[in-house]
Amino acid sequence: IVEPDVSLSGTHTLEEAVEVNIKVQSELFKAMVDHGVYMSGTTLKSNMVNPGKGCSTFYSVQDIAMANLYVLRQSFPVAMKGNNYLSGGQTLQEAAARLNAINQLKEATDPWNLSFSWSAAIQLPLLKLSSHGELQ
Repeated sequence: IVEPDVSLSGTHTLEEAVEVNIKVQSELFKAMVDHGVYMSGTTLKSNMVNPGKGCSTFYSVQDIAMANLYVLRQSFPVAMKGNNYLSGGQTLQEAAARLNAINQLKEATDPWNLSFSWSAAIQLPLLKLSSHGELQ
């Protein structure tokens, strides 16, 4: 399991996030190949490409989906069959809507299974409710 995570902290734009994610993932995958990692047996759990939480520019769910697909198409090894996105500070609603859009916009030639690994996005709302005594 490989878990590269580029933070949502900051004011970076979606375009800047795309550039950084391509660089990070390309270097990661090169290092994995250089070290003899069996790529077909690897599970990737990466961040979803998003603008920084402090970014003032609005991006639609489709904009974010297309940015994620672009990053995958530029850097994702064909030998790796899927990615289980981390929620990375997104709400469950944001993460689910964005993953749904990514999968809807994926083309037949895109070889990946794209899913989620969102324990934080799923658990945090329940923890918040239980801390206020709302779950009994």
